[in-house]
Amino acid sequence: MYSESSSGSLKDKLIELGITITSMGPRILLGRIAEEQFEEVFGGQIEHVPGKPPGTYDKGSPPGYRMHESIKVPDTISSWIESIDIEPPYARLK
Repeated sequence: MYSESSSGSLKDKLIELGITITSMGPRILLGRIAEEQFEEVFGGQIEHVPGKPPGTYDKGSPPGYRMHESIKVPDTISSWIESIDIEPPYARLK
């Protein structure tokens, strides 16, 4: 967890890693990073998940990514960040 006083340092470190912060709260941080940059920063390979067309009960889902192994938190941000997850593509309900 990070505090308001330390969040500036965390933001600087994330920017250095190529992460764009999209939302930040007291216990969660959301961000975006390019696919190539992700693999370089976090190790491992991510898999592209294609989007799905609309079905009988939903409006389909957008494309996204997933990673089969656990994501390593870089040492430069490990004092603030406990874990990193990739959000799976969501289904759009009708």
